[in-house]
Amino acid sequence: MRVGIDLSKISGYNISKRKVRKMILYFTGTGNAKYIAEKIAKVTGDETKNIVAYTRDNEKFLQGDGGRLVLVSPVYYWGIPESVKGFLKTLKTAGRYFAIVLECGGSTGNAQGVCERYVRPDAVFGVVAVDNFCPMFKIESAEETEKRLDALDEKIAVIADKIRNEEKGDFNAAKGSFYKLNTALLYPIYEKFGGRKTKFSASDDCVNCGLCESICPVSAIKIENGKPVWTKEKCDMCLGCLSRCPKNAISIKKSLKNGRYVNPRVKF
Repeated sequence: MRVGIDLSKISGYNISKRKVRKMILYFTGTGNAKYIAEKIAKVTGDETKNIVAYTRDNEKFLQGDGGRLVLVSPVYYWGIPESVKGFLKTLKTAGRYFAIVLECGGSTGNAQGVCERYVRPDAVFGVVAVDNFCPMFKIESAEETEKRLDALDEKIAVIADKIRNEEKGDFNAAKGSFYKLNTALLYPIYEKFGGRKTKFSASDDCVNCGLCESICPVSAIKIENGKPVWTKEKCDMCLGCLSRCPKNAISIKKSLKNGRYVNPRVKF
C-alpha cells in the first residue's frame, strides 16, 4: 500500500517558502543562443544555464511549482538539435509558464511544430540572429555581424518584456514562406544523419589543447595520439569544435573558405 505524506503537517516545513525557480536554458555551439538567453535574463532576472550542464547535473523542476522556464534553441535544418529534442521529450511543464525562443540565420521553418510534438509551450518566439552554418554559407564580415547583433538586441528587448510579463501566444514571425514544407523536406535528413555523414578533420596546426573535446555537448570527440577523433554517430552538428578552435585547425568541406563564426559578444 502506498502511503502519502502531507508535507504541510511536518513541523518546520512551509510550502509557501519553497523556492520557485525561474530559469532560462539554452543550447549553443557558437554563442548565439547563449547571448539571447543572457540578454533576456538581464530584463527578467532569471538564472541562465546551458542545457547540457543542466542535464549533466541531473537538475529537475518540480511539477506544478509555479516557476518559469524559458528554452532558447538554435534552428538546425528548419528543426531543432537532437540534444534539445531529447530534453523536450522528458520535460514536464505543467504548473509553470514555459516559453521557447527559436533563433535562426534566416527563418525558423516549422521548428516550432517540431517542439510541439513533445511539449505545449505557453509562448513561442522566433528571432533572426547571425547565420553561422559555414559548411554552406559564407560568414559575414565583422562589421555586418555587429549590425546584425544590434538589430537582434532590439528584438530581444521585445521578447524579454513579454516573457517577464508571462504573455502567452504565438509570437514567431520568423517562420518564413512555405515553412511547413521546408521542415518536412529538410529536417528528416538531419534527423536521420545528423553529423554522421560529416567529415571533420584537424590539420597539423592542432596543438592538442583539448578544447574541442571539453566543449562538445554530446561527448562525440576524444583526443587520440594528439589529434581529435570524432564519433560521428553522436554528433549534433553544433559546429562548436570547428568555430571555437583557437588555431582554426578543425574544418569540414567549404568551411575553410567560408570562414568561422563565434558570437563576438559572448564569453564562454
